[in-house]
Amino acid sequence: MIIEQIYSNNQSHTAYYIESDGEAAVIDPFIDADLCLKKAKTNKACIKYVFGTHFNANNYDGQFNLAAKTGATVILGPNTKPNFKTRIALDGSVFKLGDIIIKFLQIPGPVSERIAFLLIDKDGHQQAIFQPKE
Repeated sequence: MIIEQIYSNNQSHTAYYIESDGEAAVIDPFIDADLCLKKAKTNKACIKYVFGTHFNANNYDGQFNLAAKTGATVILGPNTKPNFKTRIALDGSVFKLGDIIIKFLQIPGPVSERIAFLLIDKDGHQQAIFQPKE
């Protein structure tokens, strides 16, 4: 399992890149998808999911752009009301990515759709990912 923070100086934004067994997911991608696309191409991985920790204009553009360029499914948290094709996940929803499971966790915060992620590998090891800003 690969978990990597990707930082964009141009946008002062951090995205997470997760990869397992040739499949990748990006959490809170940049408006400009090139950094995430380059990472997947370098690793010969296919971006399967685009996750959003919360819904705002910057995140919307990044999610939509990356999904449009890859065919990935955009997955957002409960209470989100996007105006583009997406899948809404509930607290506890799980998604298979290569050899890992990604579990959605709804968390308290300034917006009701805020989520974090628990990654569980095939040996049961767990890693939490949470975007604390905003």
